[in-house]
Amino acid sequence: MNVDMFISELINEVKRVLNEQAFLRSRAIISLLFKPISLIRVGRQAELARLPILLVRTVNGVLPVIPESTWRGSMRSIGEAIAKTLSSSFKGVERLIVKSHYEEYEGTLRHKVDLEFKKVSETELIGKISSKVRSLGVKFSSRLFPDEPASLRECEHILSMACPICRLWGGLGYRGKLVIGDTTIEKAKVHNRTHVSINRCALVRMEGALFTVEYLYTNNSIKLEIIAENLQPKTSEAKIFAATLGWITKLGLSIGGFKSRGAGHLKLDEEKSQVYLVDYDIISKEQLVKALTKPKEVAERMSVKEYITYLVK
Repeated sequence: MNVDMFISELINEVKRVLNEQAFLRSRAIISLLFKPISLIRVGRQAELARLPILLVRTVNGVLPVIPESTWRGSMRSIGEAIAKTLSSSFKGVERLIVKSHYEEYEGTLRHKVDLEFKKVSETELIGKISSKVRSLGVKFSSRLFPDEPASLRECEHILSMACPICRLWGGLGYRGKLVIGDTTIEKAKVHNRTHVSINRCALVRMEGALFTVEYLYTNNSIKLEIIAENLQPKTSEAKIFAATLGWITKLGLSIGGFKSRGAGHLKLDEEKSQVYLVDYDIISKEQLVKALTKPKEVAERMSVKEYITYLVK
């Protein structure tokens, strides 16, 4: 694929995504229940030699919480690995952008597509993209592209829209299709463990450098609710999410810190997990208001495996 063809496909993909996101076509409420297999470690700022758990104040008092960022980070890492594996099945610009998707050390998402074009300088590629974007009359960044962009970062907002990974989980300046909620845990107990600090240079323990870590222990199920909007079957992002759910169904999910010490492993309870799907393209006018305000009452109810099949059928 040459540069001009890449730019043309990129702009067409941006137009398609804008048109798709202009309307609410479908909404799936995915209720996942997990059984804790081990202690859970989701912490906050250290207090001297103690690492406390993360707490939040609720109407039921101060409770431990698993924040949205913890859930999203764990699931996104699985999804990114799956997307790289599936990239050969994607077409055109999606395949190139998924292959170029990576996360910098500080957590910034990037797409190093300039590596695909050995004969084209980064400045020339940026100039071609930015001129086409200006013709759309759309502002994707906090400011319009400058006449002489300094780096490819100026185009990341556009590239994110053509990246199935970013469309699913979110990218620079782009909200993903998955909305994930925080999870508070009731009737949980705090378990303390004392660990020894390690000298990373000598790879031996450091004398007199003990620290105590707080973990959560609960026999209750832990509920995660995900809302997927406009996640249409057979699309690249649908395939990625279906494979991610399949991974979690078989292998479970690891969250939080100290995973290398065996903490944070959860097993999906398939029997208690449910998906409620509303297709607004086919719903009747009489049910429309209820579908928007109380979607579970008119939604098609299915299991996680049935929803996976729906996404890839």
